[in-house]
Amino acid sequence: MGVLEQHGFLISKARLYKLTAKGDVPFRKYGNKLLFSRRELLSWAESLARRVNDKGEAALAIVRSANRKLRSHGK
Repeated sequence: MGVLEQHGFLISKARLYKLTAKGDVPFRKYGNKLLFSRRELLSWAESLARRVNDKGEAALAIVRSANRKLRSHGK
């Protein structure tokens, strides 16, 4: 279980790396490895959650997620 999951933020490893590639997630590079600071990662996730909630889009985010899952499973 990753640090984000331990704190109630459900995000797949693949999604985290996609966001990292876009530069949306704080990280450091050490050689070929990506390093994440727990503090920075949790702060990032909390700010993202606040933005979604502040805009009143939490329900919309859930619906979008459900739709993506349905499309990816061919239903």
